[in-house]
Amino acid sequence: EVSAQVGPLEKEAEKAKRALVLMETKKKADVQLWLYPKAEVIFATSTPVIEEQASWAYRSNAEIEQYNAIAREELVPRGVRINELGAFAAEHCADKHSDWVHYLPEGCDLLAGEIVQYLEKENLI
Repeated sequence: EVSAQVGPLEKEAEKAKRALVLMETKKKADVQLWLYPKAEVIFATSTPVIEEQASWAYRSNAEIEQYNAIAREELVPRGVRINELGAFAAEHCADKHSDWVHYLPEGCDLLAGEIVQYLEKENLI
């Protein structure tokens, strides 16, 4: 009977750990905006992973989307610009991974080009 209760509790504990990580990330963003109020802050959304290739603990793509959604929700009202790098990577770099999370040089070049285009579009460079 006790062992049947352990599984759900472990899942809840894992969710709580992830929530704490998100909360810490939010705190760091708040502090940075407070310390540098005139800085142009840009959040680039996290890029997707190849879940089938993951060999150890990782954030699933669903969790990455949740993380990005929370970041948008918290940062946009604070005037933080959002570069949708995750969406770009999903569309243009899915076949340019060197492993489940890292990109080949070709993928890195595409991502870098997208970042530069975003900065130019926002008149930041």
